[in-house]
Amino acid sequence: MPPQRNDPMDAEHWDPERVRVALRAHTTAHAPPCDGEAALADRALFLLGRGDASLEADFAAFYPAFASRAAAGVRRDLFERVRAHARSGLLRGNVLVHFLRLEDDRAIVAEAAFDVARLDVAAAGGAPRGADCVLEHVVNGAVANPGAALGGLLALARDEVNRKLVLLRPALALPQADAALAQMARHARTPVHVATVSFWLGWMEALAGGLPATRRVFDHAAAALVAQRRAVRGAIVFDGSWIARQTGAEAAPAGARELPLCRFSASVTPRLAALAAAGPRPVSLQDALDAWAAVP
Repeated sequence: MPPQRNDPMDAEHWDPERVRVALRAHTTAHAPPCDGEAALADRALFLLGRGDASLEADFAAFYPAFASRAAAGVRRDLFERVRAHARSGLLRGNVLVHFLRLEDDRAIVAEAAFDVARLDVAAAGGAPRGADCVLEHVVNGAVANPGAALGGLLALARDEVNRKLVLLRPALALPQADAALAQMARHARTPVHVATVSFWLGWMEALAGGLPATRRVFDHAAAALVAQRRAVRGAIVFDGSWIARQTGAEAAPAGARELPLCRFSASVTPRLAALAAAGPRPVSLQDALDAWAAVP
């Protein structure tokens, strides 16, 4: 992550104290947008990822103000650069926890949670690792977009993680958690995994007996099934999970097998059809049934 050309901060400003002063200068939400802010965030994250914890408080104050001024695409590019360095080992994996905690963009937060879990990251020495690290931050209210973080964990398709997410269903069903549940339901990661679809389908089946009282949560689960179907690429889903630890550009399914979409859909649609046949059901159920019945 070397200094970039035309960057208003030259190489001498890699000094942590200079970076701290610059972070404080750009912390106010009323500060005018500056082309150098993304480079400043990049530099601060590099130093944090190399172990300079002295910048944590100032970066935590700076980042929300920066995010309010920087376009989502700029922040996503920043995240991808930092993630690539974390995956390669150039930076410590716990640098991704800053995105998990401070970002509110669904795509960034979900991917940060996914990698914190996959790389078995701990925020600090002795703290919970991996998926448990993400869950602890979510439960403690330390994540700006908790639903997106849970969506990232669900995309891991790991049975032990999904069992913990099932335990959170009662909390996610509360009216005050509606925004978080909506964010979780909207996240769909390619490639799609059987375990992720099964989580939402199983929840729909559990909620069906309580309709119409459970309609709000049922609709979110049905919308999640539609999102998962739309995320399928190449008419293939995976039956298996992601490798917990792996460096490099991307993880590969661990012991997973490719499953033709037509074969998997043939197991999903009868369950949705059974819900529909049981009595008058929400439009969202028909939307999910139509999505999964449409196989090329």
